[in-house]
Amino acid sequence: MRADVAELRLGAGEPVTVINTVSVGLYPNFVAERERQQKHLRKWPAAVLAAVRVLREETPTDVPVNGRRARVWTVFVGINRNYPGVVAPLHRRRLDDGVLDVRILHAGSRAHAVGALSFGRRTSAILRALRLSPASGVGRIVTSSVQVRVRPQGGQPPGFAHDGEVSIVAPPGEPPRKGYLTDIRIVPQGLDLYRPARSP
Repeated sequence: MRADVAELRLGAGEPVTVINTVSVGLYPNFVAERERQQKHLRKWPAAVLAAVRVLREETPTDVPVNGRRARVWTVFVGINRNYPGVVAPLHRRRLDDGVLDVRILHAGSRAHAVGALSFGRRTSAILRALRLSPASGVGRIVTSSVQVRVRPQGGQPPGFAHDGEVSIVAPPGEPPRKGYLTDIRIVPQGLDLYRPARSP
């Protein structure tokens, strides 16, 4: 069978094949911190603690997405449509629907951002139970390609994390002061997969 992949190009660098996800902003840092906390805590408490720590130290980033400026905590791109209503798409029903699923966690309430990062698809119900306003809504774009201009801030490594979530990919050389353009495009049926034959 065949599955879709994406092509990620950072600035003038060579394209990189993406199998599952691409992210920019605080999400890669959140995942790295959550994994550290999971050595001592269960996943949910580790996620909450990681979100609090990362959001305490991070500031929102101005990121132009497809030419429109947005002030965001993170931008997350999934290959194919994923489970709706969450900031980080982690479950897709098909491997070949030919689109990118872009989620944007807009800057706003830090409490809402903690909930959105920590609780995944349960975010809305938990925020209602805690009586927190969804001030940092999650935006969604379903498209075949997306362009994001990355402007690294002081101390942050340039580039996107992809697939493994915490491995940073950077363009060759120093990025220009105004940042560099990142282009992500779907590659329909770009990967051959092998699986057991269906039973008759």
